[in-house]
Amino acid sequence: YLFIFLFLAVEIAVVNSLSVFADPGYSSTTFRQGYVTHRDFVVTPQLKPRVDFWIDIFARYHKNEFVIHHRKYPFLVFRVVKLGGIKFLEGTRRFERYKRKLLKKEIRETENILKRLLKGATPRTSVEREVFNNLALVPLSYKTYLRKNITGQLRAQGGIREEFAEALRRSGRYMHIIKSIFVDRYGLPLELTRLPFVESSFNYNARSAAGASGIWQFMPRTARIYGLKVNYSLDERRDIIASTDAAARYLRDAYNELLSWQLAVTSYNHGVYGVKRKIKKHRTRSLSRLINHPRIDAFGFASSNFFAELLAAVEVYNNRSYYFPEVKLEPPVHMAVRRLPYSVSVTYLVSKLGVPLAEFKSLNNALSWRVWKGYRKIPAGYLIKVPLKYKRKLAALTIPPPRTSFTFSNANYYRVRRGDTLIKIGRRFNISVKELKRLNNLKRDVIKVGQVIKIAPSSTKKSYWNGIHTVRRGETLSYIARRYKVSLKDLRRVNNLSSSLIKVGQRLKVPSRSKGEGKIVGSKGSYMTYKVKSGDTLWTLSKRFGTSISAIKRASNLRSSKLIKGQKLRIPRK
Repeated sequence: YLFIFLFLAVEIAVVNSLSVFADPGYSSTTFRQGYVTHRDFVVTPQLKPRVDFWIDIFARYHKNEFVIHHRKYPFLVFRVVKLGGIKFLEGTRRFERYKRKLLKKEIRETENILKRLLKGATPRTSVEREVFNNLALVPLSYKTYLRKNITGQLRAQGGIREEFAEALRRSGRYMHIIKSIFVDRYGLPLELTRLPFVESSFNYNARSAAGASGIWQFMPRTARIYGLKVNYSLDERRDIIASTDAAARYLRDAYNELLSWQLAVTSYNHGVYGVKRKIKKHRTRSLSRLINHPRIDAFGFASSNFFAELLAAVEVYNNRSYYFPEVKLEPPVHMAVRRLPYSVSVTYLVSKLGVPLAEFKSLNNALSWRVWKGYRKIPAGYLIKVPLKYKRKLAALTIPPPRTSFTFSNANYYRVRRGDTLIKIGRRFNISVKELKRLNNLKRDVIKVGQVIKIAPSSTKKSYWNGIHTVRRGETLSYIARRYKVSLKDLRRVNNLSSSLIKVGQRLKVPSRSKGEGKIVGSKGSYMTYKVKSGDTLWTLSKRFGTSISAIKRASNLRSSKLIKGQKLRIPRK
């Protein structure tokens, strides 16, 4: 028993002292971690090889260098593959296909070499000697594991030195704001402010294939749970202040649930209840055991390495002058903010404040393209941000309240309600979408609640309503017949047409009524009685009889605009 104990102790010591990286000359003594604010962020011997691996990925390997390593134990590195000589293809789909194909081939080759070497074969080629030299650094206990777990367990990790350098530069803009919210407002450990290096590389417009967005990579559902607005006008996942506050609250809540910053950070990638299920299943709260034990496969690759990546990012950021001496951080951005009492257009704010549009846009990433294009206004309640030098102008700015009413000169206009679309409005008022867009000079099908749109030509243009219709581009005889609710046969008859062929600008007579229309069943004094037929609306009746919707409703004692077939209405005479 004493012999076994001493053997295991020596084996653990070997694991903690060796640097199992592709370059045999590399030494992990360059690890320079300094003061940490919470004991959970101290790099333990169990986590150190994994953290060292990610430090190398962040700060040593370049974008066209790929490390072939073990999936469960990424610090077991066997080869480094370099892609060179095709820089003109970088960033293209062709290059991505080439890269995937080449890496798949190299991984398969490395796997076959390892299988032979683990059986005692002698290396013959330069690639086999490279793998053999790196395999010699692997402790005996890992070799025993590899003999049984090598098939399908290798992967390639690309270096991101260039990307991390850019992330360092960008972090200077808002790191002071993140620190203020995390540390000063919520009392969270300082190390958590380095999480955007892992999540988004401090790309403020980052968006993942799964739909996560912003530097904190919130999914829409989680964002809404934490009070962030995600809609057609606004996506606060891209707002530096709102999203950082939400991320701080999420991590605080996760820590309160899991009682460990190691597990809370892991939950940012795996979910709080996902982590709790793994704890319950494997009966351990130790992250090192969950990710390192050979018989426990708790998380996938991303979640298993998430906390180690954060520790590596903390190390590199805190010692950036050592790892990236050439990188200078962008100066911190100081801004003035104000919450909008009412919705307002971008054009109004920029013109009144005198802020350059590009500068205003860079500070307000949350606003959607619809707002920048002018299709929508900045919604009320949004916290607008401008450079600090515009602070006084922003405080003195008058935000005009929206108009609460719209006076209709006639029944030719309609105010858009929630749920309305051009198609629905067209069906309701028997007008095509194309005609609606023409009448309102709309280039797109986008309309918004409260918008007033024209649904018929002005009453000064009598060609539509005095029995004469002037043909417009795109109209057909069938469309005109449906519009005026007359039969195609009657329309052709009154205009002496032998076919349905018409041309733009042609003037057509429109019959007053078609068979099957509602009938005037009585007349008395200043009113006539009308029997509603299928398809009638107050709007079409007001146009037919030259009156207004409100006059018909008043005369017929109607409380709503809904009509029923067979219903009798009192229509005011002209």
